Amino acid sequence: MNAKVGRESIYRPTIGSHSLHETSNDNSTRLIDLATSLGMVVGSTRFPHKNIHKITWVSADNVTRNQIDHLLIDRRQCSNLLDVRSRRGANIDSDHHLVVCKIRARISRYKYTKTVRTKKIDTTRLKREQDVKYKYIDTVHRELMKVGERNSNSIGDPDSTWRNHKGVLSTAASEILGFEEKPKRNDWFDDECQKITNEKNDAYRLMQQKYTRGRGEEYKKRRIREKHLHKRKKRLYEEKQLRENASSYTQKETRNFYNQVNGGRKVFKPRTTACRSKNGQLLNDKDEIVQRWAEYFREFLNSSVQTRPLSVPVPEALLKNQETDESLYPTIEDTIRAIQSIKNNKSPGMDDIQGELIKYAGTGFEKEFHHLVLQIWNNEKMPDDWNTSVICPLHKKGDILDCNNYRGISLLNTGYKVFANMLFNKLKP
Repeated sequence: MNAKVGRESIYRPTIGSHSLHETSNDNSTRLIDLATSLGMVVGSTRFPHKNIHKITWVSADNVTRNQIDHLLIDRRQCSNLLDVRSRRGANIDSDHHLVVCKIRARISRYKYTKTVRTKKIDTTRLKREQDVKYKYIDTVHRELMKVGERNSNSIGDPDSTWRNHKGVLSTAASEILGFEEKPKRNDWFDDECQKITNEKNDAYRLMQQKYTRGRGEEYKKRRIREKHLHKRKKRLYEEKQLRENASSYTQKETRNFYNQVNGGRKVFKPRTTACRSKNGQLLNDKDEIVQRWAEYFREFLNSSVQTRPLSVPVPEALLKNQETDESLYPTIEDTIRAIQSIKNNKSPGMDDIQGELIKYAGTGFEKEFHHLVLQIWNNEKMPDDWNTSVICPLHKKGDILDCNNYRGISLLNTGYKVFANMLFNKLKP
């Protein structure tokens, strides 16, 4: 707006007495009229600072300096504004300086704590590297020997047995496979880019200490060199990405091709932690948010839907031999078939055990898991972990704070998936 706010007493209390300029120009008068009509104040003129900390714009010749960037705040919240000043050290390649304010506010009772990112096992190595696969099988076998030999009969506690199996898989996977690395934000930004950026920042700080034409020209040269290098590096990186996409397409690597194309199209979406109640009230407290989501999915998943019971005829032979027919008893072949039917690249449940960790664990683990299946079959009780799933809400459309605009998917434990597949195959006619 190019508003040079002055220090005239007739405009107070809309403006303060600590502006850089003595008198207001026409644009400043319009800004003051707008702030007065909206019940706001020009907060950037209310705090005493050195003139060098009030300047927000510098001309190209470094002669003209003005305060034309301002911060407006509601008059009722004026006491919460603690300080406003410009920061010359922030190098944003602009003739304007960064304006920073300090605000005192109480948004919610919930204290933000940094979330710990869950580490994901790099299971792609099992399918890509044969030697890693064999090492993983050997490590699983060694960990099973440490836990102890399982009895061939079905006597045992399913909970403790599954905890042992889960510990064996987690130990072997973290030792052999390792964890997936967090993707870099800009892969093209290397040490050469960092070096030339540091040189440009050093020239900028030197120019800020004492401006001369020589220092100004040196800063401009370094900034131009930095921009040229960054553009060239980014162009080469994008060309490399396109070649990798074409290679994945020609080699029929559908999953890699989709991930590469989809990754280039994705835009940044800020994470939303708040939500709205049924009455439309904004919820920020962690406990209230959890209760609201639990309430929504309880109503959504347990809706009163009238279902008609199915009448399925049971064969007479099965009724006669239901206690003595050994064909109903799970066999090792049934367990192996259920394990191998697990799909790859699926998200794990509460156990953090991915399907590939069981699928590629080898014949020794398949026998041990079959013992767990027999325990469950005879005791008629599953491990307690298998009764819990993780519901992930997925936004469909509309307001992101409204729970009604989400649908959830349940992430089941991988061990339960294997047992469910085996049971389904046994029940199939």
